[in-house]
Amino acid sequence: NTLVQDFHDTTPHILLKSIQRILHEYKPGIKAKSLAIVNQGGPGFFYVFSQRVVTIPKLQKDLPLYKFWVGLGEMLSKINPKETVVHFINSNVGGNAQGEKLLTYLEEILKPNVVQVKSPHELSKEGKSMLEMYFDYPAYKMWKM
Repeated sequence: NTLVQDFHDTTPHILLKSIQRILHEYKPGIKAKSLAIVNQGGPGFFYVFSQRVVTIPKLQKDLPLYKFWVGLGEMLSKINPKETVVHFINSNVGGNAQGEKLLTYLEEILKPNVVQVKSPHELSKEGKSMLEMYFDYPAYKMWKM
């Protein structure tokens, strides 16, 4: 299922409720095995919401943003944790040391669930594999042009 959000008007609370609604409509009580977040950003930072950059210092200060990630963790499956993953698409968040620390920090916030947080470069083999999980890869490449 796909959730399209208005980047400028969506709040952390509204997005969590929307994700929860989609999961419930699919099957009550179900948890997500994987989640792709198409976002803006770059190595070491990203935006899911307008005017709210996600970095480690910002997560430590912005309680609603922090609670968003905690709430998201509660919606992710605990079955087969090696396969439970949150992917960031379109931003290469993990493209530097600061970004790798941010991805690790997000994994800590998502606990007690063991969730991998990844942001492979879209042109890499891992990036292509990630995109193929969620999109028709040739159509995605055309859309990006």
